[in-house]
Amino acid sequence: MTDSNKEKEFRDALDSHDPDRIGDMLSEMSDADFARIGQEYWDSGDGDDHTGNVGMEEAFRSFRARTGCLLGLSSLPLRLALACAAAAVVAVLGFWAGTASSMRQSQDDVKIIAWNEIRTDYGETVSITLPDSSRLWVNSGSRILYPEEFIGKERKIYLSGEIYIEVEKDSLHPFIVNAGGAEIRVTGTKFNVKAYQEDGFVTTTLMEGGVTVEIPDCDTVALVPGKSLAYDRKTGGLDLYKVGPGSYPSWFKGEFNAYHMTLLQIAKDLERRFGVEIVIRNPEIAQEMFYASFVNNEDVDMILDALNIDGNFTVSRNGDLIDIY
Repeated sequence: MTDSNKEKEFRDALDSHDPDRIGDMLSEMSDADFARIGQEYWDSGDGDDHTGNVGMEEAFRSFRARTGCLLGLSSLPLRLALACAAAAVVAVLGFWAGTASSMRQSQDDVKIIAWNEIRTDYGETVSITLPDSSRLWVNSGSRILYPEEFIGKERKIYLSGEIYIEVEKDSLHPFIVNAGGAEIRVTGTKFNVKAYQEDGFVTTTLMEGGVTVEIPDCDTVALVPGKSLAYDRKTGGLDLYKVGPGSYPSWFKGEFNAYHMTLLQIAKDLERRFGVEIVIRNPEIAQEMFYASFVNNEDVDMILDALNIDGNFTVSRNGDLIDIY
């Protein structure tokens, strides 16, 4: 999506009071673009046009009635307020204008929900327990947004990167992972979602239970254990394939998975895992598919050597820069 299209989509979302679309743009835009376009929208005066005849408190009550919760904007960075679908346009623009702290809210009237953000550096993974007792592992180079308390009919988090999650069963409150525009819905299960913005794919692998993956402008796809679905965000294409238990994503155990992946995709994972830079000089080699898993704490050199067992490419390393040709 070009910069001009991003700006148009963002403005359309603001104009239509569509917090879900605003949240979906978390993995579509950079932090700088997200903040810049929002600030320009406010500075242009468009925000006043939308809020002039609506009292702040009334707008917040209306949003709460629709969603069952309210973000505590005064305690959030700008991007969190936007990405987590803040209280429609009124709350978002109120935050940009610096008025959020002046809003008078009765504790009996609204419930302020704070959102947490987790970012992991390359080579770093973390595990947390969510408010519903679900267990979550966050892979390298990822970020997630989740509320301190789940309120309403759904338990929803936002992802850019990769997570493995064991969801606590609750059939009345489906768990939803919003990742790159796709939504993965579950009631209780074990699954992995990989949705790095730079990769261009959203891949869901189900280990236990059941999930449905809702793709924009596509039918909903139901997964059973042992199935993976890769959604190409650029083309809209879907790739549904089988994964055996021995090839499930296991990065959260310290292992490295290279199953049903091109060398280019593997290289990106190796960069995030080991903090190196990998340049593949041959486009044909970059698209070669591999089916392998590494469970003995192999380093980047050992993994590349194993993948090149047939001698189809050459690896040259200079410090943290690795050339493949």
